[in-house]
Amino acid sequence: MAKTLLLAAALVAALPQRANDESTFTLRAEWAPIARSHHGFHLEEDTGLAETLNPGVMRETAEYRWRHVASLLPPAGTLPGDVWEPPIVPIVAMIRQLHPSATSRMHHHDLLMTAGDGTADGDEEVQTIPMPGAPIGARATLLAANDATLDVLLRAHVEFHLRGGLVYYTPAQFEGRLVIDRATRRVLAFQLAVPDRDTNVDMNVHEPGEEEGRADIGYVPRLGLWTDAPVPRRDPEVLEAARLRLRRAFYPFASIEWLPLTDALAKSRGTGKPLHVVQLFGTLDDESC
Repeated sequence: MAKTLLLAAALVAALPQRANDESTFTLRAEWAPIARSHHGFHLEEDTGLAETLNPGVMRETAEYRWRHVASLLPPAGTLPGDVWEPPIVPIVAMIRQLHPSATSRMHHHDLLMTAGDGTADGDEEVQTIPMPGAPIGARATLLAANDATLDVLLRAHVEFHLRGGLVYYTPAQFEGRLVIDRATRRVLAFQLAVPDRDTNVDMNVHEPGEEEGRADIGYVPRLGLWTDAPVPRRDPEVLEAARLRLRRAFYPFASIEWLPLTDALAKSRGTGKPLHVVQLFGTLDDESC
């Protein structure tokens, strides 16, 4: 077992030292219309939200070079199962193929707090402070490594500031797979997309002059970037374990043992410990609500 782990580490470290800057790959972009939402923002023709929330893509196809993904690869010595933090900047740059407003600065990562009376007439002074521990950026984990290829799973949090920053379109996450040829430093397959599941996008609308905005949550069937070559199939259990590692890297509470209510009640009665009950509309461990 120790020899296997050492071999895997050596494989990751053994990429050619000279980058193949002539190696290119093409990504096609898709941004499907919102299929449904809780409050129907995507259907509002009179407010213009129907058009704003379904903008389509800026560029249907774009060509990229090796340097656009080189910084996303694992550091030397990384083993399958390890998690690292790749830079978010090149990920955002690629997502801007979808829309130029893409940013890693999530709108809810600033928390407005009132701090006493700021003026003589009693107006409250509002201070903006960073929200501590807010999920931001990207994480990656190594799915597999051999003498021919590397297979990386990525997770990144990026949102779009539409209508001049008055509408925040926040996907649950962008999940990516990056498969490279080690010898030639070529991208064999790549995808970076919002997972296809219900309630996978959050919408916050702020009209000029409004003190408070309004929010909606919905489902977009397809939003992301793909190479024509599909990523290889992996055992579902391997993928789910990798996704769990990335969730825990963003959200420490993902390590908590969550139980269905009936199981939790039985355990509470058996141990005499109180219950901590969470009722959700949407998903707890992403940015879609």
